[in-house]
Amino acid sequence: MPDCIVEYSKRLATKVSVEKITQTAHQGAINSGLLDPEKVKTRATLIEHQILPADRDVIHVTIRFLAGRTDAQKKHLSDSIVSELCTLGLTNIAISADAYDLSPGYAIKLL
Repeated sequence: MPDCIVEYSKRLATKVSVEKITQTAHQGAINSGLLDPEKVKTRATLIEHQILPADRDVIHVTIRFLAGRTDAQKKHLSDSIVSELCTLGLTNIAISADAYDLSPGYAIKLL
């Protein structure tokens, strides 16, 4: 179960591979020590258009999982992902991450 959704600026694909961005975010989630590495699913989605100051690029990671983690744990997870993404050495970029509990009505079926 946890889902990590990586959103990235279109221009970033000319600076670093999407695979590298995705793998780096995934590794940051694993490095937090809060998630089972065998259950984390990470995917990337392109931000086609954006309006940001100074023509800045962006990487934002949303982490969704079942309820049960504290706010401190969520912050630790987000910080771990952002720290790992900073190792890519990109400049003129905003890197962020946020962790959310799924609602109790969340449904999943793995086939």
